[in-house]
Amino acid sequence: MWNSVARPLVGVKQGRPVIQNGLSRPGTNFAAMMDDLELRRRRAVYRACHRGTKEMDVLLGRFTVACVAEMGDADLAHFERFLALPDPMLQTWIFDPGAMIPSKMGPSEFLTNVVALRRFHGLEGPVADDVNKDEDGSAR
Repeated sequence: MWNSVARPLVGVKQGRPVIQNGLSRPGTNFAAMMDDLELRRRRAVYRACHRGTKEMDVLLGRFTVACVAEMGDADLAHFERFLALPDPMLQTWIFDPGAMIPSKMGPSEFLTNVVALRRFHGLEGPVADDVNKDEDGSAR
């Protein structure tokens, strides 16, 4: 039973505010207390760090932790769509720079995400040079 004595909030446990004695107030909706954008950022970090393969956990997780705080609403929505792609596709784009050339990959919606990810991890290559070229090779 919850008594009416106010207790100081000391942290978060499993998404619920934790009161000093270890109990959480029933009916408290922690998601409503948090800004929607911040909640989406935290969700993106979790999804990036828990992909299913250790390589992708490290590559996407570290990049996301470092960069997600700077993302606005539109950038975050685009990044969330990027995170929804399957691991084999992302691995091909990240580890094989030739696969990321727009003429080979189809729509280049995620080209900037892959280039930023490769630069963050020091994987510079031909993709970074091709990001500002059209499919016919001419500069934009």
